[in-house]
Amino acid sequence: MRSRFGLSVAILVLMVACGCRPQPGIEENEVTPLDPSSTQVKKTVVAKERILGAIVPAGGDGGWWFFKMMGPTDAIEAQRKQFEQFIESLRFLSGEESPIVWTAPENWIQAPPSKMAFAAFTVKTGGDPLRLTVSQATGSLLANINRWRNQVGLESLALRELESGFQKRVIHGRVVLVLDIAGPGGGTGMGGMPPGNLPPGHPPVPGAKQ
Repeated sequence: MRSRFGLSVAILVLMVACGCRPQPGIEENEVTPLDPSSTQVKKTVVAKERILGAIVPAGGDGGWWFFKMMGPTDAIEAQRKQFEQFIESLRFLSGEESPIVWTAPENWIQAPPSKMAFAAFTVKTGGDPLRLTVSQATGSLLANINRWRNQVGLESLALRELESGFQKRVIHGRVVLVLDIAGPGGGTGMGGMPPGNLPPGHPPVPGAKQ
């Protein structure tokens, strides 16, 4: 028994000394050590500003409907459920006095719209209030999404990345693109929509043309 054991050890030592390679079918992994001189550091982006939004095709040449709430990340997160309920309540009507109707949460107070928005809500929070705007404008989907991304300090998406920028839903028969964009803040870009006339049948809004 000892002689067989000794022979096995001798053969193993001989194989190592001769530099025998693994047999075919045996996987060999190569591990590359880290370069101690490397100065590459991973950048961690801290999200400070956030946009919850929805974009809906207006139909015809009407461009897009935009629903947007922007503010500090934590404050926006606290309003996520109510924002989702608001978006789920949207109904787009044809041949009616109002082409769009919704149900707003009780703590959302309708505010006078700016020149850039057709409707607006002041959203009460534990701190500074947030603002949700409803507006309509033209332009490409990519350009509008990138404008929102730039506002929170993120880089623009390429055309091939467009579908990664939103979640597609169907709400009451209409396609709704829902966005949740968070970034470091300090971005650029216009905060509202370009001014324009209200679409036919839209309820009167102070400061907007019919």
